[in-house]
Amino acid sequence: MPFLLRLLVLLVLLGFAATLAAVLLPVLRSYLGGDDRRIRDARTLPGRPDPMERLEERLDQLAVEQQHLAEQQQFITKLLEERASSQRPPDP
Repeated sequence: MPFLLRLLVLLVLLGFAATLAAVLLPVLRSYLGGDDRRIRDARTLPGRPDPMERLEERLDQLAVEQQHLAEQQQFITKLLEERASSQRPPDP
């Protein structure tokens, strides 16, 4: 076998081995439970708000904003009605 062909085969095999190591090692580590400790520690970090609590807080904020908008709309409607009634000519 010529030298260049052997070198090419060696490089292809090394690339294949590196690909297998890059894919299989993390999968095996995860499967065998190596990431459980890191996941557990991330869940118990202090000061990290629960996603449901954040969602509830945001919904409360949206409800308050919606209530303010409704009050503003009622006020503007009342002003427009008063303005329209004051500009009408009196009935004969």
